[in-house]
Amino acid sequence: MWRFSQIVAMTLLLAASSAQAESMTTAIAMKAGEGANTALSIEDARTTTSAGQTVDGNVLVTPTDITASLYDYMTRALTTAGYHVIPYTPQLASGVVIHIRAIEYSSSRHMLKSKVEVRVVLDAKENSSDTTRTYRIEVEDQFAFSPSSEDNSQMLGNGLAAAATAVLGDFSPTMAPTQTNTPAGR
Repeated sequence: MWRFSQIVAMTLLLAASSAQAESMTTAIAMKAGEGANTALSIEDARTTTSAGQTVDGNVLVTPTDITASLYDYMTRALTTAGYHVIPYTPQLASGVVIHIRAIEYSSSRHMLKSKVEVRVVLDAKENSSDTTRTYRIEVEDQFAFSPSSEDNSQMLGNGLAAAATAVLGDFSPTMAPTQTNTPAGR
């Protein structure tokens, strides 16, 4: 079980940084203030680390460092866009707090193929706003027979990356992310 958790952790790090490259390129355009400071805080607010069960009935547990993986992914995206990510403080107007509310994995098998669905729920609140936004993202894929543990981990990473992209795409007023969908392999 420990080895499986290590594989999940490693794959999440890799999947979160590379999974979206196949189907979606995220570009964050600066409205103004190129090089602006922004602060990011990510907290795991889930009640359990269990994401669900694999097709084979094994319990799928997300690693305890899921917040670090998501933080790294979002920090890289912000840095690439020209932002300076600084330590979080509640007083900073450009600060954002993200709560991981749920990561749910479900799977089913029909004859020789399996279907996997991952649902991720994130809450995001900017320090300059009284509004908390909730992002519900679902990704799914089909596999011949049963997905491997690497496939399961990649699906979790894809769900987190899609949710992070949605959050980054909704920042205001100093950030104006845009998404460009590109066909896979181009």
